Amino acid sequence: MNNKNLQIFVITGPCGVGKSTISKMIASNIKNSALIEGDNIYHMVIGGHVKPWEDDGTYLELFLENVLDIAENFLKRDITVVLDYIIYPEDTKKIISKFREKNVDIKYIVLMADKNTILERDISRDVDCRMGDRSIELLNEYKKLNIENKYILDTTSLSKEEILKTIMMDKRFIL
Repeated sequence: MNNKNLQIFVITGPCGVGKSTISKMIASNIKNSALIEGDNIYHMVIGGHVKPWEDDGTYLELFLENVLDIAENFLKRDITVVLDYIIYPEDTKKIISKFREKNVDIKYIVLMADKNTILERDISRDVDCRMGDRSIELLNEYKKLNIENKYILDTTSLSKEEILKTIMMDKRFIL
């Protein structure tokens, strides 16, 4: 790591707020970048796989360790990291402790949207990718987390381009 503007973008929030779309846009707009799609990492466990919301913490802890190691490998090669997954505020402490001394800027962006927008976006997905009631459960979980307002970006009435510009330019998201 040569410490020149190294960044990690943690894009999180409930289903249907635009995490995947926006994460891909961020990665595509940065010359040297890697997109870590958290679902792909979490679903590497086949035998004994449990849904993340049914996990007792065993696989989620392993997931976070794996993601941080992958991120570190990219950062060592001066590649900006974009992480797309449900990352709760308590998980950011591990991210900070791993990278703070390495002068990595960590942006934590919690994308949110209203209930109707989330339901509309969920219905527009392929049938096998729909989350249904789980998307609203996650929305309600996020609302109860008391996340600092500066990390929240409501995507309900913003275009993808407006979301991208806000994330790229706004320093309020830095942990």
